[in-house]
Amino acid sequence: TIKWVNFLVRNNIEIYLFGMSKFNKSDYDESNFLKIDSLQMPNELFNKSDGALSKLNYLKAIPRIKKIIREFKPDILHSHYASSYGLLGALTGFHPFVVSVYGSDVFNFPKRNILNKNIFKFNLSKADKILSTSNVMANEIENYSPKIIEVVPFGIDLGMFKPLAVKNKLFEENDIVIGTVKTLEEKYGIEYLIRAFKLVKEKNSEIPLKLLIVGQGTKENYFKKLVSELGISKFTKFTGFINPKEISYYHNLIDIPVFVSLEESFGVSILEASACAKPVIVSNVGGLIEVVENNVTGIIVENHNVDETAAAIEKLLLDKSLRTNLGMKGRERVNALFNFNDNVKQMINIYNKILSKKD
Repeated sequence: TIKWVNFLVRNNIEIYLFGMSKFNKSDYDESNFLKIDSLQMPNELFNKSDGALSKLNYLKAIPRIKKIIREFKPDILHSHYASSYGLLGALTGFHPFVVSVYGSDVFNFPKRNILNKNIFKFNLSKADKILSTSNVMANEIENYSPKIIEVVPFGIDLGMFKPLAVKNKLFEENDIVIGTVKTLEEKYGIEYLIRAFKLVKEKNSEIPLKLLIVGQGTKENYFKKLVSELGISKFTKFTGFINPKEISYYHNLIDIPVFVSLEESFGVSILEASACAKPVIVSNVGGLIEVVENNVTGIIVENHNVDETAAAIEKLLLDKSLRTNLGMKGRERVNALFNFNDNVKQMINIYNKILSKKD
């Protein structure tokens, strides 16, 4: 949402951003076109479980949002995330109303129970336009709404994510770094990367291999324990939390990025790595098969498959020219299909079409 807001403001679109969690002003462009407000609900109410009962807490925000709408007089109300903010937008009764789905709001929330499902269907029923970042997610939405879904990829800022000769502060000059940039959660398959690295390291002990795991999450201690049990601690580094502004540095530090998720709605991290001209290894799930062209911009492997992941890593490890070629093709693909400047133009065109119908 931060990214959308900043790019739209740069295109002289006036925005009033409302949220229900704390925000950092430094994340946003300073602009007369932007106002930011937050209800800043207590953490115990801003429930990560995304359950139906937690949605009742969002009702407390309705009076505030309706007041904002009366005073700001927007042309369009756009909710980012269909389960929570989608409910807020739907209950305002404002039109035109746009809903963007992001992932867990589609794949997880409505499947938990019948109440969740009905809330989700209600939110979509009130939308004048439904947007998805991937085709796989658009197909999933069809189970809950007969409306036409438009796909607007969440692309990459190619000015920020690009090949850079970064100063290596973590490894030796000749080290070859296998790694990932992900939230440390089970669904992102990081355990399979760790186990695959172990196999590759054992088979290629003469090569100075290192494993870099960038990010934080609830499984961090579990992954650290696994690394210790496998005897690869001295070859592995965990970064913990990384400032978003530094992510490009870490992508450029990794020679072979691996994203073998068990589920994935789109795959922004993969596109970031490809934009940095890195040869990516991904699993055959969700939106990942949309962002990677197999054996052209990266290698697609079966999910849950340690041996196949290890084989893909070894293939790229032993063929530097292949790494270079796949990385180059990857950046070209991002530029052609997932350039965020083009995605912003697409979003603005959608807004204009909505407003022309309103007139």
